[in-house]
Amino acid sequence: MKNALLFLILISSLNIFAQSTAISIDAKYDDWNNVVTYTDTNETLTDIDLLETQVTNDNNYLYIKIKTNDEFSLTSDLITQDIRLFIDTDNNANTGYLIQTGFGSELGIIFQERFAYINNSSGNQQIGFANFGFRSAPTVTSNEFEIAIDRNSIPDGTNPLFTNNTIRLFWQNGTNSDRLPNTGNFITYTFDNTPTTQYTPIEINKEQSNHIRVCSYNTLSNGIDDATRISHFEKVIKAINPDIIAFQEFWVDYTTIKNLMDNWLPLGTSHGWYVHYGIISKWEIIDNWTNFTNEDPVDYRQYATLINLPSEYGGTDLLFVNSHLNYGTLNAERQNEINGWNNFLVDAKTTGGNIDLPTNTPIVYLGDLNLVGYSQQLTSLLTGIDENGNGSSPDWDHSNLKSATALQTDINMYYSWRSDTDAAGNFPPGKLDYILYTGSVLNEEKSFVLQTEEMPTDRLALYNLDQNNTSSASDHFPIVADFSIYSNLSLLDNNLNNVRIYPNPTNKIVNIEIDNSTFNSIELFNIYGKRIQTFKINSTTKTINIEHLNSGVYFIQITNNKGKIIIRKLIKK
Repeated sequence: MKNALLFLILISSLNIFAQSTAISIDAKYDDWNNVVTYTDTNETLTDIDLLETQVTNDNNYLYIKIKTNDEFSLTSDLITQDIRLFIDTDNNANTGYLIQTGFGSELGIIFQERFAYINNSSGNQQIGFANFGFRSAPTVTSNEFEIAIDRNSIPDGTNPLFTNNTIRLFWQNGTNSDRLPNTGNFITYTFDNTPTTQYTPIEINKEQSNHIRVCSYNTLSNGIDDATRISHFEKVIKAINPDIIAFQEFWVDYTTIKNLMDNWLPLGTSHGWYVHYGIISKWEIIDNWTNFTNEDPVDYRQYATLINLPSEYGGTDLLFVNSHLNYGTLNAERQNEINGWNNFLVDAKTTGGNIDLPTNTPIVYLGDLNLVGYSQQLTSLLTGIDENGNGSSPDWDHSNLKSATALQTDINMYYSWRSDTDAAGNFPPGKLDYILYTGSVLNEEKSFVLQTEEMPTDRLALYNLDQNNTSSASDHFPIVADFSIYSNLSLLDNNLNNVRIYPNPTNKIVNIEIDNSTFNSIELFNIYGKRIQTFKINSTTKTINIEHLNSGVYFIQITNNKGKIIIRKLIKK
């Protein structure tokens, strides 16, 4: 009797009640709110502790979410972990690999080594992520990951992966022997085949002709000049029809790419397209800056252009920045490049230095950012704060930059890179390409990633596309966003920008002289974007005592009753 009881404990099954759910693989987790959660027992462990998991499905995918006590990289050993997921895909302990009593694993995923074992009637075989339609998010470090596995996959080309409507699964971290559920237990899940809300495809065309369409596209080793690929690029770029495009891995000479764009998308103007490095614009590029850090002058990884927008956009220019940050394990190099960009942005928003932008100038920073390491790098780009806690909020209103949503046009996933034959690392599809922007000035009207391989025939025909266009062109997919400029923001004229701040630097008193009586408030911010003090303006001169503040850089924001603002940098000695 005692032995029988022990056996029952060892094979204890924890049932998660099935409920089909429409999940987007996009590193946003609100869609998991109504999914049943299994929470692990309290434990004291070193390294990564598995805390909770959730399981759901739709008609096409099995979705699983994992939450841990600390950040790690799911598909690398950047942070010590050996997390694995075992699935008994036929709910039969007598088939598959007997990983524990009462559990035969047909699929064992070793995440940080980027492969899986399949165990079926054909034997034991190592397979890549592409063989079972594996998708995951995010690509950077996190303490939460969502994954998708194709329910209709046939990993070995003969045997379907899922042969039973009920499956079993558990998680394991080999570095500290943690299991979720605990050793001897597993979760039983039965697919719910109730149809979920269908994903609504994103139409490629602009909603309004005056929206500003930007696009980022990594051309994979100068592929746009490759005779075998150029026709695919042509179809994709014609379908997108961008106003401004940023190419990465692009070394075509200016004349060649200008001729291509003038032929593919003729503007009907005397000049045609404007070109600077990998930035191609239908509007004139009137200034440019490079070398935000000590970059190789032959291969700048970030470069900024000032684009002269037509008068219909309110008389403003657009700062448009093409970025191709360092790749792979070069985390320190990537962070250094990001810090260089943030310093350039501070310079652009304040008087003096290499660049002065009028307040509320729209800013778009986009490209193949190679964010595959620490999440701090994405945080630094969005918040302006570096890895040491230094920096300032990057938007004009002291908020974070926004990141374009950019799901794919035809599937509920946000990855922008995919290589099913990536022999170098077998990495799963991931989000490497981003469009960041100043949300205080720009409104995101639409954004998407275009992957023709996931589009049905009727939608391909609608845009004159072929099924293999994006995979034949590059391993990256184009990422696109349409913007409007907020009409309720009045951009400053230069004659309203006549403000004197003196002495500057100062250690005690600063005087602010304003040559315009409509300005009515002054706010003082520290370098992190925190408001320190607010003052009312009763005359054209205001004297402020900052003796009590620590030495460093501060920002003075002056606002009028119509929302126009001026920002100036103040240095406290």
